[in-house]
Amino acid sequence: MLRIRDLSPTRAKLPRAVMLAVLLAMPLPAAASGLPSVATDNGDLNAAVGLVTVGQFHAAETRIDADLKQPELPANTRRAFEFQRERMARMRYDFSLTADQVKSKLREQIQDLADSDFARWDAQGLLEHLAIDGERMYFKRSPSNLFRLSAEARARSTTVASFVDGGLPKEVHDHYIDYDQKTIQQALAAGRSSVLPQRVRVTQKLTVDADAVPAGQILRAWIPYPRVIAGQQENIRFVTSEPSKHRIAPESALQRTIHFERRAQAGKPTVFSATYEVTLHSQYRAIDADKVVPAKI
Repeated sequence: MLRIRDLSPTRAKLPRAVMLAVLLAMPLPAAASGLPSVATDNGDLNAAVGLVTVGQFHAAETRIDADLKQPELPANTRRAFEFQRERMARMRYDFSLTADQVKSKLREQIQDLADSDFARWDAQGLLEHLAIDGERMYFKRSPSNLFRLSAEARARSTTVASFVDGGLPKEVHDHYIDYDQKTIQQALAAGRSSVLPQRVRVTQKLTVDADAVPAGQILRAWIPYPRVIAGQQENIRFVTSEPSKHRIAPESALQRTIHFERRAQAGKPTVFSATYEVTLHSQYRAIDADKVVPAKI
């Protein structure tokens, strides 16, 4: 659970785009922090990457399992194989719906949806999908995304708000535009990139269900905790936590967390939470298109 409260004296509503500054600076799982370097001359690794890319997960897993059993496998190659395994897991997570499940979700808003409607939208590329081991699997947000992409689908739904061309609800889109214009105007007037500071209080809470682990077992939790990034998020202040005993990673930690330990009790959930305050800034940077060059990835 994540709760963000605006503490600014003006009490202006904090846009979601600004709230995301907190989240973007928080730690990511190690496997999400970047693609390991791949030895381009490793034929087995290249073959595994190719199998994952075309959706032949079963064959890829077989190859990866065999290669990871090699005792002399270099550490960077091992990490690259493990990344491909993680890549498949995330693709399965994101593309988790069958065609029947997508139809069922769409019929919650379009009761007269016919199979021919679904087939037509699918053929038009409006329903994101992947072939995984020969089965067509759909992106878990493809049902809701359809209403962002298709005017016909929106017209046939009685529950979806109107969307502008960018796909956002009009009232949200207009709010973003107004806030962006205010950010640009103040940045240009002040001659600096960071403006509109807002003080917020953030509470993050993690609950482990009762009896999910045996009573008496020590549970350890790492909850994301921000670090100072000048001009983006500053003046971080710890407020409170549950349990009160905790350890905050040093400011130098790029994936900063607050660590807790707590003993599980029979019949009771185990709760960890952290509350802190931080000042967030909106940012504007004028980009000269003539100076933009391709990045080497």
